[in-house]
Amino acid sequence: MKNVKLYKWLTVTLMLAISVFCLLYLEKIQKSTAPAVAETKTEHTAETDKPERPVFYNTLPKNAYSYNGQQFQNIGGNDDDILKNVHTFGKTAYVFFDTSSNGYDVKTAAPSVACALVDENLTLKKTVTLSGNGAEYYLSSKITGDGFFVLTKSDSYVALYKMNFDLVVINRTVFEKEIDGTLHLQTNGKLLSITTSDSSLSVRVIGSDGVIEKSSSIYLSSPKIALCYEKDETVNMFVNLEKSYAEVRYSDFYGFLSSDETVGKTIDEILPFNGGFVGIYLENGEKFLFTADENAVVSFEKQLPPAGFTKILKNGENLMLVSSQNGKTTLSLFCTHLDEVITRTYDLETTLVPYFDESGRIALFDGEHVTLYSYDAVSIEKIEKYPASAECVKVFESGIVAFSANKKDGAFNKNYGKSDVFITVLKKNTTK
Repeated sequence: MKNVKLYKWLTVTLMLAISVFCLLYLEKIQKSTAPAVAETKTEHTAETDKPERPVFYNTLPKNAYSYNGQQFQNIGGNDDDILKNVHTFGKTAYVFFDTSSNGYDVKTAAPSVACALVDENLTLKKTVTLSGNGAEYYLSSKITGDGFFVLTKSDSYVALYKMNFDLVVINRTVFEKEIDGTLHLQTNGKLLSITTSDSSLSVRVIGSDGVIEKSSSIYLSSPKIALCYEKDETVNMFVNLEKSYAEVRYSDFYGFLSSDETVGKTIDEILPFNGGFVGIYLENGEKFLFTADENAVVSFEKQLPPAGFTKILKNGENLMLVSSQNGKTTLSLFCTHLDEVITRTYDLETTLVPYFDESGRIALFDGEHVTLYSYDAVSIEKIEKYPASAECVKVFESGIVAFSANKKDGAFNKNYGKSDVFITVLKKNTTK
């Protein structure tokens, strides 16, 4: 009887043990399969920088747009794009501009010179930017039979580019330690790259492939080129120095021939005129209008009244002087003897004449706007006004006009950045 009771107690104990084991095992399985709960931490986690918006580039070709029935094309990007020059080849326009943009129509890591190809319908077909390791800015460009030569400058060098009509750069040559320059295309077809440094003026003959064929230099202190022109078989230059100007003569065959210096005068402006020259020189803080013969010997001169701005223009066999002072602009017509024929004064401020042609159109810049006028000896008539930010305006015989603008409303609502280059067709193509 005692043995039966013992077996019963052992069986109950075993069953309890099995139950406890199953309970513990089941609890273990539930814990291992339950989703983990993350601990809440109160420590500060730094906020990561938001990624920059990706730069968007337009898909070219890009069609012109219409505003109030007038066609426009804008060229540029997310910063400043300033028109410098326009060349035409057939019905195609090649637009050169300085750019600090990197986006939309241009791609560049530093301020560069850009060129855009625009067809007769104002369709933007292609763009290219020209730059080296740092910033480069436009100096000069010349069109040739197979493309362009473009001269740029940086803080420490001048660069020459050879580019074809498809905007493909064929050659790039760097002139170290030179800080300024211009291009001169001779009547014999040879291209001269004329550059300056702090202590010299250099002339290089450039081959059609952009390679230097010969080079000559002359010592001059702080030279600045005022005018290049051809006479007989030489290229002559008026060059400003610190307190004087020099007439420098250069021959492809002999190199530099001579240099004559005029002390105490510097040239403010000079251009060829009636077989000789017309210009403005500065002496003791005063401005003098002058004409000179083919040998640069002064024929007539006239002291000018004080003015904040002056500009001389050719008007047939006569010349026109544009001057501005105290919010008024005066247009004065002179004959070759510098006798005043007629003078008209207008209530507008002029700080720049970015464009004029001898057919009777002139653009005046007041610091905020470029206004295009038709003019003659007795009247001036407004054609168009543009909110310009550039120093350059180009007008074509077809009525196409190119300029830079910094507005972003109205006709300029497509402006990407601070300023874009705009091309349009004049509503009123007036000439007199």
